[in-house]
Amino acid sequence: MRRRGLGTSEEERVHHPEGDVVAHHPPAASMELTFDPSAPARARAFSWGVLASWGAPEARREDVGLALSELVANAIRHARPPLRIRVTDARTHVLVEVCDGSSEAPRRRNPTPRDMDGRGLRIVESLALCWGWRPHGDGKCIWCEVLVTQPDR
Repeated sequence: MRRRGLGTSEEERVHHPEGDVVAHHPPAASMELTFDPSAPARARAFSWGVLASWGAPEARREDVGLALSELVANAIRHARPPLRIRVTDARTHVLVEVCDGSSEAPRRRNPTPRDMDGRGLRIVESLALCWGWRPHGDGKCIWCEVLVTQPDR
């Protein structure tokens, strides 16, 4: 599935407590993450802060944060550095992207009730309007779009 066109983006550096952030227009924010077990929590906190600044409702911030943290956790487990996240405000939805250094395609698994893992992409599917992936340099970007109700602008 192809991502809807969001137009071009201009970049500017923005200071954020979680680290250096690049802000884009249309409104977007991205950051590099270290490749360690704390990355999903940092990604979730980052997305919460960004979406709060855009006026997104708390329930939608939770959905975006969970989808993003699942994609980051998958990257930590199955891919390799570098790891970069990007969140883009597309008015009716938020585009979430996680880029990593592995060119291997993501695989949706069919875990049994006894399996401890293997549900990440199914969780993303349940939260997102759509999801997909594309090659990116030597690696890939996995993306999803999450519906967000926002105040009129």
